[in-house]
Amino acid sequence: MAAAEIIGAAVGVLLLIIVAYVLVGNVLNSADVVINAQKDMTLLTQARTGTVFTISSDPCYTTSAVLPDNNKIVYTISNNGTEIISDYNQTDVFVKNSGGHYLFPYNVLGNTNTWKIANYTKVLIHPMELDPGETFVITATLDSITFPPTDPPNWIQMTTGNGVSASKGVGKCTFSFISISPTYGQTTGNTAVTITGTNFVAGGSLGVKIDGVSATDVTWNSVTSLSATTPPGTEGAKNVEVINGDGPTVTKIGAYTYYP
Repeated sequence: MAAAEIIGAAVGVLLLIIVAYVLVGNVLNSADVVINAQKDMTLLTQARTGTVFTISSDPCYTTSAVLPDNNKIVYTISNNGTEIISDYNQTDVFVKNSGGHYLFPYNVLGNTNTWKIANYTKVLIHPMELDPGETFVITATLDSITFPPTDPPNWIQMTTGNGVSASKGVGKCTFSFISISPTYGQTTGNTAVTITGTNFVAGGSLGVKIDGVSATDVTWNSVTSLSATTPPGTEGAKNVEVINGDGPTVTKIGAYTYYP
């Protein structure tokens, strides 16, 4: 009987040890889960606190009668924080007009109703990632039904995957005439020239004049490039006028010179 009691007591102690081990193990596991969760939360908080970016240019939209579904909002973002911004698939752009707010997800090709990175400027460390101190040019492509000429975009917001946002009003892009190349040609004309600038609009009244005479074969190549053929002219430096497709004009004084 005594032996049986001893065995029973030993079994009871063993069971108590096993139960205690299981309980302690669960407590330790729970503690690990809590500690890891706290670490993750701390890292997320640090990342969110360090994510600071601004829309550092005035966003503007382009218009084109020839390519109405290729109109774009163009703006620049700058990383003013301490964290790299690279979660583009989790970063959304919201565009507003009088009809409502519309979501534009990231698309590397920049298809209609999406946004893309159009130009990586000041890339110092990691290619295709927005490091602190770097600047990217962003475009959002608009469809002509949601954003017709009578109801253009007026506001844009960009929100990263960790919930940090920047927003700004949107206006119409103003165009500029930067240069003509070559800057000289014979008085007989018929010289092929390329004109560079910004926000050229195709179609409509698009044209080029040298000394008041219209150039021929004026072609819209892109929002930053036109090509044309010079008309005949008289010797000397002449003014060059670019008429944008939607009406506005810009003139550069003495930008093209005729020689015999």
